[in-house]
Amino acid sequence: MIRPAEHLVHRGPVAVIDGRTCALLNRVLRLDKVRAEIRGQDAELDQALVAIRLAGIAYDQSSAAGTTSAPNAEPERRLKPQLHDTVSTTTAATILGITDRAVRKAITEKRLPATHLDGRWRIHRQDLTNYLGERP
Repeated sequence: MIRPAEHLVHRGPVAVIDGRTCALLNRVLRLDKVRAEIRGQDAELDQALVAIRLAGIAYDQSSAAGTTSAPNAEPERRLKPQLHDTVSTTTAATILGITDRAVRKAITEKRLPATHLDGRWRIHRQDLTNYLGERP
């Protein structure tokens, strides 16, 4: 929500500036340079510029939109290579014409050989052919 300028001026000559605006003012107007030049000449102005700088820094550190660097990429999950010529339980169910649950049950009952890889069952196509031949 963008507030009108009148709402930013409070009792007397005091203005309230949000962190995003402070960060922008710091970058565009190079207020650090201005603050260094006037340091010691006007203590109130110096403190106001420090406050703008601190608010801008706080915004940059806390805001997703205020960061200047890209987030770190998530590390790639190292997956073990899938076994050659294997299928998932879902694909096996489609080939066999049964449910995925029935395939998993056949695996746990040792009626259908399978390999557990990365938390998932992999079934050799030849084992599917053998299973089809054994079924009544």
